[in-house]
Amino acid sequence: VSMCTRAEEYHGDFSSGGTGDGQSMWPVAMALDAEENVYISDEALQRISIFDKQGTFLAKWGRQGSGGGEFDRPAGLAFDHEQNLLVVDSRNNRIQKYTKDGTFLSAWGKGGQGLGEFNLPWGLTVDQAGNVYVADWRNDRIQKFDANDPEVAPNGYLIRTNYSFAGDENKGYGYIRYATASDLFAN
Repeated sequence: VSMCTRAEEYHGDFSSGGTGDGQSMWPVAMALDAEENVYISDEALQRISIFDKQGTFLAKWGRQGSGGGEFDRPAGLAFDHEQNLLVVDSRNNRIQKYTKDGTFLSAWGKGGQGLGEFNLPWGLTVDQAGNVYVADWRNDRIQKFDANDPEVAPNGYLIRTNYSFAGDENKGYGYIRYATASDLFAN
């Protein structure tokens, strides 16, 4: 992992290749917590590694599996507003939520094409309102999950992309709850 400024000024590397503490094989994504510690997902090692902002290794957690707190190809990472780490668990087709020290809190999602289902999700981000956007790679869509409002998104779902000709609810692609883009992106 290389450290650079936004102007691409090189500042050094950390996390060499390998399987030991502070090493990585297939680093995929990174996220910064409020203290600017760097969390890196590693698909091959099935874990999250944590470094301080100078690149010093702090900790690691995770193991392969399909149970709560286990991974099958961890990918995208993002912190929510409570400083919990959201992890895309790609081959388990779900999103998992952890404390910063790796304590498993919850998970959602399963394999499929329906609302709240995934087919190899890859990335995610959290917006200022706490909504979670998941890049659902093999379903060719982005799903938005409302973190706070069961009235707006009763099942956590607002939109999915990649329109079909039908555009019917729960049939193919393209279902949108709101009639216009201005309704959807009002805030």
